Amino acid sequence: MNRRAMNRRHIPVRDRGATLPMFAICLTVLMAMSAMAVDLGLLFSERRDAQTAADTGALGGALDLANGMDTASEATAALIRSNLSTPYSDAEWISLWTSCTDADHLLFTGEVLGNSTQCISFDGLGVYRVVVPQQEVETAFASVLGIESFSAGAFAEVELTINGVGGVLPFAVLATAPTGSNICMRSSTNGTAVPPCTGSASGNFGALEVAQWGNPAYGTENITCNLNKTDQLTVNLSVGLDHFIRPYAGTEVIDTCAKPFGPNTLSTFQGISGGLWEGMVEGDTVQGTYFPGRLTRGTGPTQTLRQQGNLYYVDDTPLWEYIPYGKGVTVPATCTRESFDATVAGSGYAAAETQMETCFADFQAGVGFVPLFDIDANGDNEPDITGSARYGAVPQFWESSFPSGNSGNLHIQSFRAVFLNGMFFGCNGSGCSTVYTPGSASGTLTLPNGSSPLDQVSGYLLPNSTLPPELLENGVLGSLGAFQIRLSR
Repeated sequence: MNRRAMNRRHIPVRDRGATLPMFAICLTVLMAMSAMAVDLGLLFSERRDAQTAADTGALGGALDLANGMDTASEATAALIRSNLSTPYSDAEWISLWTSCTDADHLLFTGEVLGNSTQCISFDGLGVYRVVVPQQEVETAFASVLGIESFSAGAFAEVELTINGVGGVLPFAVLATAPTGSNICMRSSTNGTAVPPCTGSASGNFGALEVAQWGNPAYGTENITCNLNKTDQLTVNLSVGLDHFIRPYAGTEVIDTCAKPFGPNTLSTFQGISGGLWEGMVEGDTVQGTYFPGRLTRGTGPTQTLRQQGNLYYVDDTPLWEYIPYGKGVTVPATCTRESFDATVAGSGYAAAETQMETCFADFQAGVGFVPLFDIDANGDNEPDITGSARYGAVPQFWESSFPSGNSGNLHIQSFRAVFLNGMFFGCNGSGCSTVYTPGSASGTLTLPNGSSPLDQVSGYLLPNSTLPPELLENGVLGSLGAFQIRLSR
């Protein structure tokens, strides 16, 4: 038997002619898989578009939060609509949003074309949430398998934060406060005549009475709103105000424990003796949560303070050290880092502080100067000054004087950056026993005894133009001020 005959004997008769049906089956499967691949591609593209729309809408809408929740949500919906590939009539667009549900929506909900929706919301603390309604994507080929359409949706959350350690500080800066000067942030209740704190011995003393709303991002989630005033000031100094505030634009929204949307009117403190020392230096435990002293939270050089046998280490970096070397003629000659070094070496820190105010005056009098405080030594794309425990934002008010009496309301005009500078200890009507500014002391400073030895604090009111613009010029026409916006989810 030859080899050809042997091979033929081993081919079963029943397998003959099976190749064509198997090919047809395989072709059908391949076509179905290709169809599914095309439809899945459409789905992924739609989901990508929906996520882009969610991110863009959340970021763009949050920039309008200072103008109210309805304005912000309308802006968000318009941006989402322009980024989706599916065209909608106004009626369809309204129906899409009014029927949209979000089980995790936040306290304040928005509207789209004048109709309420829970899929755009804000918690009043600092989180703005957007859920894009489900988009139906008709299949191109998968309908042969009974799949007529896919659903695509997305969501995004934006956080409103303050750059760096600072936050919004509970200090009242009036409309008449001279920009570029060392001004009083909080004066003594004893009528101390120590510049720049030379106010009266009664009434308002520069601090703000702002209750905590309870914000996990600030560690205040377990703090009740109606704290005693000393603890309230301690917490606000340590971590900053824990909720969103905005400029006053004609309709007064007073900050209360009822937690209204975007307060724009804040109350001033009457003269209280506690909270300043605790919030700035000593730290304190409030309702089970420890809040460190603000000036002990920095990462740079420190100055040791001794008080009643305890040692405290506070930030000791003066303001001019946040100016980089090599500015040359791009800033006034009085503002270069090299000139400050020469002044400190030749005349001391007090002379350098005087030069700082001269620098600000020269800077504001000129044109075309570049920002001063943009050094980024650690390369994290954030100006180093935002990491200073002495840097923060404060509301500047429309009023040019404090309300009469022990307390009253002030209306926010804008946000300003400050650098906390002078600390005045053991003050009375004739002066203070110890005055400390960063960089000025050598060795340990021994402070007077007493439960609250720190009586007043001063700080530089920084000209906006000396800072990188992103630190204060946020929102529509800068309306968000110090609040920075970033995607979190």
